Amino acid sequence: MEKQIRNYRLILLSNRRLYNCRKCYISSSKVMQLHLLICQLRSYKQHQTQVKNEIHNLLQKANTKLTSYLSDIFSKTGQYLLTLFINEEVIDCDNVIPYVHKHVKANPEELAKAMNGKLSLEERFLLDQSLEEHRTYQDLIEKLTCEIQAYIEKEFP
Repeated sequence: MEKQIRNYRLILLSNRRLYNCRKCYISSSKVMQLHLLICQLRSYKQHQTQVKNEIHNLLQKANTKLTSYLSDIFSKTGQYLLTLFINEEVIDCDNVIPYVHKHVKANPEELAKAMNGKLSLEERFLLDQSLEEHRTYQDLIEKLTCEIQAYIEKEFP
């Protein structure tokens, strides 16, 4: 995707060079449509970042140390642990081991110990809502990325 965005920027730059001798730059309709898609993608990513920050703040309030052991708490392992935390399930090594990805450096004991925080019922609800919102934005970003790739392949062969 990053390669397509770089290609898009090159297309914009080459079009600007063509019209550089004139005072104003008028993009072609193809470039404008691509620009709209990219702007929407940027907007989704900004909103997703806000949601991630909300989740981090809620976990910090709960005094969990999950971010100390997982570099990305939004990975499959992290989301599973957050789901256990939200559902007030017992978090021990037996629950954690099946879902720890092989690239996770922390051992299951450390992860279980890191999740010993306290959240009120309302904070659990907010954490659940924020996690659901994060997943929604992730789905939207994936769909829009596919749409952008298809558009680039179709309009800019």
